[in-house]
Amino acid sequence: MDPSIGEQSSVDREHSGAERHIAVKPLLRDILFTLVVFLGFLCCLEGLALLGRELVPGFAGTAGKNPRFQPNAHYRSHPYFGLEPNPASAGGKAVVNRHGLQGTEIPASKETANEFRIFCLGGSTSEALPVDQFELELSRLHPTRRLRVQNAATGTYSTAESLLVYLFKIAYLQPDLLLVYHAVNDVYPAAFYRERFSDYRQYRKVWNEALPRFPKWYMDLFDHSALVHLFHDRVFRSLHHLWEYTLHPTDLPPREAMVIVESPGFGTWYKRNLERLILAAKSDAVRVVLITFVIDPDFPSPLWHLAIAKMNTILRDLAANHEVALFDLAALFEHQRPKENLFEDYCHFNSAGERWRLQALVDFFREARNKEPQLIPERASP
Repeated sequence: MDPSIGEQSSVDREHSGAERHIAVKPLLRDILFTLVVFLGFLCCLEGLALLGRELVPGFAGTAGKNPRFQPNAHYRSHPYFGLEPNPASAGGKAVVNRHGLQGTEIPASKETANEFRIFCLGGSTSEALPVDQFELELSRLHPTRRLRVQNAATGTYSTAESLLVYLFKIAYLQPDLLLVYHAVNDVYPAAFYRERFSDYRQYRKVWNEALPRFPKWYMDLFDHSALVHLFHDRVFRSLHHLWEYTLHPTDLPPREAMVIVESPGFGTWYKRNLERLILAAKSDAVRVVLITFVIDPDFPSPLWHLAIAKMNTILRDLAANHEVALFDLAALFEHQRPKENLFEDYCHFNSAGERWRLQALVDFFREARNKEPQLIPERASP
């Protein structure tokens, strides 16, 4: 065999290998360039989403700001309440303890006689209250007490669920004070269904545990990315909304619902549930603060303004008749009428609104130190 042929073949192989190596370089360069461009594009979209969320009300919904819009992994089923916050959720900024309450872990019994426990009740409009900051501010007002604030509010809860939450959960955690902020989720079952029952079965579904679950990487992105918030709120949530699994769709148009709201008996079940809650709390020597409800004054719905006004009248009457404290947040809002937009939608506060409400609550308790010192006594009862 001619040696020159073998040498030529070796040269050809080296030459073809070099050509392939040279050909791969542009391909890798193109892939890298495409990846950089794509990541830059995503960064631009993220920036626009952040800008839109800050400048345009409702641009990215309230995902990430209000737990009712968070992925369903933030909730778990409960046999009596339907659902509750999930301590095992992969994401979320709120700390949820084993009792399904927002707040640090709390033992069933108080650690010291000086401990004073406050529980917040309500729906999604109360769920977004920053309990850690609230606890800190109240502790500054009452440095002699060991204050603990727990948030028992949950998206879609009405007074019916909150009454059960108190009876089956809070009452066994040695509460001292209840803050109750309810209205919207009692308007729906009372006015927006053709068939209406006092137990709210027309409103509340049996929880469907076959909920979509999300991987940890998505939950982490959800907690930190405005772009993912926008996607979840505008795209995914339209297909898988928490309400689909917990609430029956309303079937009464606003015109017919308005007739019910205008009727003298509107709010009867709301009053009954709150009255039972007050009586149960007082029998346990637990103080109660009823808080009137606020909705966006610019929301173009006479029905909702009338319904909430009627609910607030019931709250004021209950406070007077049962001699419990009233924080008239609605009257305060009407008096101050902040120029800044405080709402994400007709009833949910945005981040500025949450700051305003938190400060209003702190101011209420600051004044109560002199006007109603029994709400948070400076010394524990012997």
